[in-house]
Amino acid sequence: MACWTRTGWRPAAWYARGFGGGAGVYAAGAYAFEQRRLHAGATVWPAVLAGAGEAASRPERYTGIDFGVRYATDPEFSKGRASTTLQAEQRLGVVGARIAQERLLGRARRPSGPRLTLAADAYLGARGNLTGRYPGGGLPDDHLGARAWAALDGRRRAAALGLRAEVGSLLEVGGQDAPVGWLRAGMHAERTATRGAWRGGATLAASLGTRRLPAYRRALPGGAPALEAWESAAYRSLAAPLPLAHTRRVYATDGAGPLAYGLGRAFAGARRLAATLEWGRSPAPGVRLLRPLVAAAYAAAGATGGASGQSGAFLAEAGGVLRLPVYEWAPLRRWTRQSEALQQLALELRLPLWLSDPQDADARGPVAVRWLVGVRL
Repeated sequence: MACWTRTGWRPAAWYARGFGGGAGVYAAGAYAFEQRRLHAGATVWPAVLAGAGEAASRPERYTGIDFGVRYATDPEFSKGRASTTLQAEQRLGVVGARIAQERLLGRARRPSGPRLTLAADAYLGARGNLTGRYPGGGLPDDHLGARAWAALDGRRRAAALGLRAEVGSLLEVGGQDAPVGWLRAGMHAERTATRGAWRGGATLAASLGTRRLPAYRRALPGGAPALEAWESAAYRSLAAPLPLAHTRRVYATDGAGPLAYGLGRAFAGARRLAATLEWGRSPAPGVRLLRPLVAAAYAAAGATGGASGQSGAFLAEAGGVLRLPVYEWAPLRRWTRQSEALQQLALELRLPLWLSDPQDADARGPVAVRWLVGVRL
């Protein structure tokens, strides 16, 4: 008879700007010999429940209790090597739901091989939701965004390629206007090379959207759209506690393109072409605590277009980067297995020492000491 084969739970504490402190509990379990997995949890925000401070401006439908429920099947036990995910959540003023199916492709249908994902999701943004703090714009207050999308991802040796197409609409809740429809397609490619202890990489990203593409799906030269950043538990946990003035120094990035221009004009556009080259190594491969750390020199360039007032000109930067995949860091390995945020957290400290167009960033001159923190998606 099928039964729960693995269960666990943990308490959690959070802090978010405008929401105050929150406390909750999260549980996870595997059922029927790990063929099915269930994750569930809830967080209470006392300041929101009491209507104090910024929380008092939130609409009645936002109760001050966040929740998340996700059910998933394992493709290893499926005849067609397909997995299904059902998810519903409420996070810091955004309510969302998703249904997705992921199918392994190829003759061998290995988990590391190519895969096709078909999904549909919807997000409702409450008044004052934190996605609006993301450079380039977030999910508008009191709006419902829905989309259906398909993604094809594959990896072979040192190269990876991802293709994505999506169609969606945006509707004001209670408004009189008709929904705004949009289309978007994107590509992301990576190539790595090693020479002894040294490691190099090249990343290329491109996307194309229709003229009425909403702000939360527009891309920055080096940053992901607001919705993709919001879906990352790692980014949400890092950016939510920060004052608004500091959020421009924290990004969710796919690794392609310059980040420093978010310090000034956001340059979010419906079209994007961006690339990054880097070369580096671990500064202390013999030290166990520092083994996952990578120090590298990099150069990046990118352009966005399709938004009012943008020329589409390429912007470039160069400097150094320190990258730490926290999910591989030995001191936190025990906690990583219990935390959704730590399982996804790959931090990088960007030091863009040279900018091609500093007047569009911080107007400090082409060569200056600057810093940003990126969360790698």
